[in-house]
Amino acid sequence: MEDLDRIVFLEEKGYPADEAASKETLQYRLLEASEAFMAALQQQRQSGSEAENGNCAPVDEVVGFICGTLTAAERLTHRSMQHHEKEGRTLCIHSVCVDETQRRKGVATRMLKAYLLMVQQTLPGVQCLRLICKKDLVALYSSVGFEIVGPSDVQHGKDPWYEMALQLPAHY
Repeated sequence: MEDLDRIVFLEEKGYPADEAASKETLQYRLLEASEAFMAALQQQRQSGSEAENGNCAPVDEVVGFICGTLTAAERLTHRSMQHHEKEGRTLCIHSVCVDETQRRKGVATRMLKAYLLMVQQTLPGVQCLRLICKKDLVALYSSVGFEIVGPSDVQHGKDPWYEMALQLPAHY
């Protein structure tokens, strides 16, 4: 929660105003679905007065994040993405955000790969991950195993969205 303002900042920079999640929505996801929330950190050097006062210890800054919620629904709808159903077997990914200075450096791909491992290790009941994305991001998600389901039933903002899914291997 101490990084909520930074997370909101990244969300607002990553999505148009009519598509970005609100601070309240991101706070809900952090509190209710923390097991489906992952942040990428980068060490930053202290600057300004902190460095002048001899405090040169690096601090971790959030440079990206992925958040999701669980649902019992098989397809993504506005309704299935609004709430976190703890017993759900489908993980809806809502946001994949990377700081503008870190884009096109493989951060999103590394985050997604780490997120998939985290989900498999910590959420064994999840059978499928689903997300919606714009056409220009289909290749990114395909590169980590997602497949296009088709045009999304969920629409917000002016551009069309595509639903993508990734089936996880069964746990034995």
